[in-house]
Amino acid sequence: FAEGNDMPLILIFPSYAATAWYHKRLAPDLQAKPLRQVLTEAENFASGEYTSALLKADRLTAAERQSVIDNFSKYSGLSKTFIEQSNLRVELDAFMKELMRDKRTIVGRLDSRFTGFDLCADTVLLAEIEAAERGLDNIRFVQADATQLEGEGLFDLIFTFDAIHDQAHPATVLAHIRRLLRPGGTYVMQEIRAASDVAGNLDNPLAPFIYTVSCMHCMSVSLGQGGVGLGAAWGEELALAMLADAGFFRVEVHQLAHDQMNSYFVCRPD
Repeated sequence: FAEGNDMPLILIFPSYAATAWYHKRLAPDLQAKPLRQVLTEAENFASGEYTSALLKADRLTAAERQSVIDNFSKYSGLSKTFIEQSNLRVELDAFMKELMRDKRTIVGRLDSRFTGFDLCADTVLLAEIEAAERGLDNIRFVQADATQLEGEGLFDLIFTFDAIHDQAHPATVLAHIRRLLRPGGTYVMQEIRAASDVAGNLDNPLAPFIYTVSCMHCMSVSLGQGGVGLGAAWGEELALAMLADAGFFRVEVHQLAHDQMNSYFVCRPD
């Protein structure tokens, strides 16, 4: 969580719903539903109404703000007063302390395990050292070529950060990511905000920088490995087509007010 970056708040919200459901903090009608159904509703709220509200910020009408507060409370189990006082932004530590406050209980940190993959052994070593210094025992780092990842249904959530366009074989990597996701899982892909057609970037003030970096680094990295040289400006249209080819048939594209460089693709296979 960082000031000005709302994406983590959006992505973690379904976990709030799952935790509230587990501790029986939701209304009876939601408690009676299977967890998967509750999660689907929470995901739809987070990626739709909640995302829109965070982007609108002070431009929200009173009615819109109240609707967001009502639904946030509905799926998180938190009081409407607390959500209002938090300005619609409830970070994990605050959620853990507030959910069971009436029972004088703090919810334990979510039992999550993380795996980071990187092609470079030096990067993996540095990450392992930092994780050890921070006392993080729920994360491991693996040196691996993303085009050769093995396994199936291993992860609930996968992230890549401005990385797909650098791959030698990006289509293969996307197919591996789809295979590695569990049923109901989500893939979040951060990529450079651009149009696939050069003409579509004429009004983008960052276009000269994007194409320069792409030619001098991104394409070179891919071509140097015998790859396709997709480049940083592969663009939203091509990205959506390649995601569909990989088996992601429900994709939402988000832009954040503080980040003019990137788009965030929230991808689900069903």
